[in-house]
Amino acid sequence: MNIEEVKRQIASAAELINAPKNLLPSYDRPRQDAHPYIEVDSLGYHFIISERFIELERRTTNDINDLIYWVLDGITHEMAVRKELKYRKEREDFRRQLFEIQVDLMEKVSIDYAKRLKKKISEILNVSPYDDSLYN
Repeated sequence: MNIEEVKRQIASAAELINAPKNLLPSYDRPRQDAHPYIEVDSLGYHFIISERFIELERRTTNDINDLIYWVLDGITHEMAVRKELKYRKEREDFRRQLFEIQVDLMEKVSIDYAKRLKKKISEILNVSPYDDSLYN
């Protein structure tokens, strides 16, 4: 799959959740502001984050579904943060709403992506469980 096909697939998935265009990755060229960008070459699909000409993160896969999940994980997280902040509940660990909103968004795109996200959230909560007492 070439970069234009990848771009179309990501745009199509993003439309399902009405993702703001500014949250979509750039393609082939970094913006240098820690905004994700995508490259496609003979080694596979690359999800890259760089800032000020320093590469902070690079994930590579041959599975387009991995790439789309990585992109949507970031987009749905940012969308969930914005919504949770707007409707924050006093005396509650903010992650309760944030994770719920993010999973709901991901489910609109793919049940498999939502399952993968739930697993990631479960791993986070195993290390750092909800603690509403911090917000009382």
